[in-house]
Amino acid sequence: MEKFIALGLREDIISAISEKGFTEPSPVQEQVIPILLNEQTDIIAMAQTGTGKTAAFGLPLCNQITPSKDTKALVLAPTRELAVQVCQEMSSFTPNSKLKIFPVYGGQPFRDQARALERGVDIVVGTPGRVIDMIQRGKLILDDLDFLVLDEVDEMLNMGFIEDIEFILDCTPKDSQRLMFSATLPKRIENIAKKYLTEPKTVKVERSKDIQNLIEHVYYETSRAHRLEALNRILTLEEDFYGIIFCQTKAETEVLSSELNNNGISAEYLHGDIAQKSRETILNRFKSQKSKLLVATDVAARGIDVDSLTHVINFSVPESDEAYTHRCGRTGRKGQKGKAITLAVSNEIGRLKRIMRATSFTIEKKVVPDGKSIAFTKKEQFNKKLTTVEPSESNKEVAAKLVEEHNPEEVIAKLLELHLGNAFDTNAYKTLPTQKDHGEETLIRIEKGIADDFTGRTLIPFIEKKGGVAGRSINNLRIKRHFCTFSVPTKDAKAIVASFNKRCETDSGKPFAVEEGPAKSSERSGGRKFSGRRSGGGDRRDDRRGGGGGGPRRGDRRDDRRGGGGGERRSSRRSEKRA
Repeated sequence: MEKFIALGLREDIISAISEKGFTEPSPVQEQVIPILLNEQTDIIAMAQTGTGKTAAFGLPLCNQITPSKDTKALVLAPTRELAVQVCQEMSSFTPNSKLKIFPVYGGQPFRDQARALERGVDIVVGTPGRVIDMIQRGKLILDDLDFLVLDEVDEMLNMGFIEDIEFILDCTPKDSQRLMFSATLPKRIENIAKKYLTEPKTVKVERSKDIQNLIEHVYYETSRAHRLEALNRILTLEEDFYGIIFCQTKAETEVLSSELNNNGISAEYLHGDIAQKSRETILNRFKSQKSKLLVATDVAARGIDVDSLTHVINFSVPESDEAYTHRCGRTGRKGQKGKAITLAVSNEIGRLKRIMRATSFTIEKKVVPDGKSIAFTKKEQFNKKLTTVEPSESNKEVAAKLVEEHNPEEVIAKLLELHLGNAFDTNAYKTLPTQKDHGEETLIRIEKGIADDFTGRTLIPFIEKKGGVAGRSINNLRIKRHFCTFSVPTKDAKAIVASFNKRCETDSGKPFAVEEGPAKSSERSGGRKFSGRRSGGGDRRDDRRGGGGGGPRRGDRRDDRRGGGGGERRSSRRSEKRA
């Protein structure tokens, strides 16, 4: 702990982090903590997920702030889970202190959070949407704010929160100390830093070598039609699996989780539309390893801070090298080895190679396990289970009777057939071809959506039944409030639309619209064109749902902002205030 002591932290904080297992500061902590403790300058810190950013700003904030009724620090996080995690982590730094640290986020009763703020909170950790609600309703007063921390700014940019961040920055005192933490520094974030930060110090932590050295990176090339079967086989071969499978959309998490459970692989899913109480229950089960496989979107997985994950699986190739690095950084932590697996169809290989070049990671190509490997592994797993099971006396009596009355080999074979089917039969597993996915796809739109009680679990069977299409041919499923879209091979599109128009009727007997369009044209709001891109929204702004927010959101909101923008900041006032 000598290095932490040398940084100048209080004894009670040193004691607390020692009990938590901290031994020496990470690179980002070693650079950021002294600046926050000894200087009044703004900071831009560039560091990846899992590098100890929370302690980098949390420890000095807890060290500097003394309990009062005024809010002295505001920490913004992109998701509810991350906000809760940051709050819990910071609270653990000062367990015996009267310092009040409180999270505000959507999905929880507004009134309860507002009352807590009215009673006085020293450090507020929140998501942008709920923080704005609190500011506009006069529940969160920032007049005496000393610190503003923007955590994972690049993720907030990706989620569309940048205008919200600017609004909050405009509401904070010009002389407050401002910190930005981000894995990358896109141009938009650079512009915000220039406008709102005064001569900031930049701390840049090089990409951790652990992601390359401790994590085994592999990918399997498969076809869309066989991607699920490939995943099933990979999960069968991977021992002691405890990890996350990342999907691109909320609907995909539901469908994949359901398919895995149907195949005997226990899995839960997590995305932005799940009620907060349910999300917390799912996360608690996962963190306690009562459930060991979580299917999640990138946004929903924010805040899942588990150091012992053995695997990360990309069900498809991530959109960017930053996304790939963020995902993989969730395994291989604290000196433990991990594995990052990516499933790629042929038209995703180019993107995967770009990720390799950008990250300098070596991602080894592997062949999807064949029937012989799967059958052999299942036999080994079964034999291992046999050695660990202790039968009851009643079962022993039944076994003795069966052996006495029947051929023992025949009895065992029948029991295996009853409970395991053809799991040990090599011929039961067909060869999975790596089909070239160069065929064109067409996007189909159905005028039914969430408002009609459609979810990822119910929509796929509906499409299969009414459209006469196999589920494996359905791609890019997007479910919106009043419509949904999905793509199918162009050669089958007209027949599928015809089948829908023939079979689809509502409960009242009235047909509803089913249309087709080219998968690469642009989808405009209110129009009838379609896009292979994600239609707007996604997991964006999920912290606002169910939160009871109020006040203006867009349009005239800029005119209502308090405080000045990013012009000249009064550093002399800051020094006086902090002295």
